[in-house]
Amino acid sequence: MKKIIEYIATAVLLFGMASCSESAPAYKEEVYPHIYTNSWTSTMSAVKGEEFIVSPLVSPAGKSVILWTLDDTIIGREAELRWVPDTLGTFTLTLSVEYNTHKTLRTTLLTVKEAPSVPDDPDDPDNPDDPDDPDDPDDPDVPVTPFDPDPFTPKAMDATVIGFFDAEEGDTTKINWGAISHLIVTTASYNTIGTVDYPYSIDDMRSLVNTAHHHGVYIMLQYSGEHNHITSVQKYGTTNFYSIATDPVAGAKAVADMVDYAESNGLDGIHIWMDKPTSSNDGYPEVDALCEFYSSLHAAKPENSATGGRFFMSLGTIPSQFVTKGVQDKLAPLPGWDFIFTMVMCIEATSNTSHAPQDVLKSELSYWQGLGVPKSKLVVTIPAVAWCVDASSVGGTSGLTYSNISSCSSYIKFKDLPSKIGKDAAAITAANNFSNVGGFNWVRYDGFPWINTKIKYLNDPGAGAMAVWKVDYDGEGDLSMLNFIKTTIGY
Repeated sequence: MKKIIEYIATAVLLFGMASCSESAPAYKEEVYPHIYTNSWTSTMSAVKGEEFIVSPLVSPAGKSVILWTLDDTIIGREAELRWVPDTLGTFTLTLSVEYNTHKTLRTTLLTVKEAPSVPDDPDDPDNPDDPDDPDDPDDPDVPVTPFDPDPFTPKAMDATVIGFFDAEEGDTTKINWGAISHLIVTTASYNTIGTVDYPYSIDDMRSLVNTAHHHGVYIMLQYSGEHNHITSVQKYGTTNFYSIATDPVAGAKAVADMVDYAESNGLDGIHIWMDKPTSSNDGYPEVDALCEFYSSLHAAKPENSATGGRFFMSLGTIPSQFVTKGVQDKLAPLPGWDFIFTMVMCIEATSNTSHAPQDVLKSELSYWQGLGVPKSKLVVTIPAVAWCVDASSVGGTSGLTYSNISSCSSYIKFKDLPSKIGKDAAAITAANNFSNVGGFNWVRYDGFPWINTKIKYLNDPGAGAMAVWKVDYDGEGDLSMLNFIKTTIGY
């Protein structure tokens, strides 16, 4: 008979990168208990007379008071519950974890059923009740089919140009493969219960891996918390990814899971888009723990991808004050990163200027170099996003302030500009902003003149690659940022 079992592997967190020193400022904050599970749902079921096992991760491990109750009856006091039900019915199963007067709970309605009847020949492959049916994708006892990716030879390019791709909305048949060397699929997102929502099924991910490799393009997967898919901006106050990364047990498991997923599905790398701190002044309260998480991820980096080529690890930096106030000073210079993406975009301004300012980008390239990040690892990221401002609700543009501009703002994809503002490709690419078009007071974006200036930053102050956020937001033909970058650089 099948058991309802949740296996959660634990791993040992690796320490020891010299740049993760103990010199960071000390922060005092309350420690709350955490419960991490992969498949806890509002309803669960068990079989009478068979062992029911649930194995969550609990933090702080070894210091918390743990209690499993079935209605009002205590049935366990350890993190792992092993229990044999002897009564049929529906009960409230509760896991309580208490630490320093703080308590975290998980509850579910647990239904205890009779064991199902099984035909005389349970191993018959045509029997839908076969407990180990290899054709049943929902059978937890059947392992994922091993993947043998097609051979991959990276195409020769005189430049490194990386495209982010939105798995939720993008059309893989329209990716401009000829203009990129790497593709980063967005996003594998950590949710509120500490598990990962992957962007594709296993089969679809593997198909995209083979497609990218057929075009000679490396393919990586982004891991993130909650963020705006168009603007890249992290959702304020959410710490789904950060909470996992800074917990020693959950962080170790996350590292193991990320690397295992990449190796099992033929991916060529992992990109990190971490939750941002709630304050640019205070930064990450557990910056040393985050530093150790990144260092352990680097230590687990495969020597080669599944196809025998390079394996990459990269980080997106959070722009503006999060840079100038030193929030990421210990994180971006870690030597294990292959790319550091400057994500200068959607920076608020109360005048009709760029939301991806050239001066901010140039300053940040110089800043990271000053902290020891090699030029070759820095990436100039171009947003294929336009920021539109409708100030009618505040009495016009003269009424805009930094406190109300967000409520007057919306974002559209670069490829949609012609239909939204009534301008053709030639007019759009030649400019960088418009006033009083399409029902907006201002429309601002990176036109080709500003992109050309940013391409020059590859030489001064220096960077090793270009990127577009995102390739499925880019236009086609004469409206394509990627085509302009390819023609301008000449690769």
